[in-house]
Amino acid sequence: PKGAMFSLSVKESALAEKFITSKYSYDKATMGDARIDSYLITIPAEGLMTEGYRAFAEQYREYVYVQAGYSLDLKRDAQVVKADYKVLIGDTTFTDASIVNSIEDDEYYIAFNGTEGSGTLTIIFGRDAAEAAWDAYKEVMPSSATPLDFHLSDGFVKTNME
Repeated sequence: PKGAMFSLSVKESALAEKFITSKYSYDKATMGDARIDSYLITIPAEGLMTEGYRAFAEQYREYVYVQAGYSLDLKRDAQVVKADYKVLIGDTTFTDASIVNSIEDDEYYIAFNGTEGSGTLTIIFGRDAAEAAWDAYKEVMPSSATPLDFHLSDGFVKTNME
């Protein structure tokens, strides 16, 4: 439920006596003007790196679930008719082709563009840059200090492209 607070206790291991307790609020995890659960993860339906993008998308989905408690839907771009809020991973039909064509094997590009009523987080990486892209994403979306602080503003870009 929107705005509901809940407490989560996790036992560190089967033998541990210590519990870690954190409080989360469902309505705090946002990107742009929307709650993060409004976003649809979109990957390419086909292409050379489709499986690499799928693996990254699954990792992204798991990260959001662990940090914010939301399991985002994941679809191939051919299945997406309309989505106002998207996380584009890779060379989807919605991704800017000029950026995709500029990415070298060791480069990544992460950008957020949003207006009222829509938002798009784009993550593109070359053949050898999936790990670098993931590390860069986690710098933007830290997990430990503020697990629900997914706030990005329109025009945000993080890249290692030259």
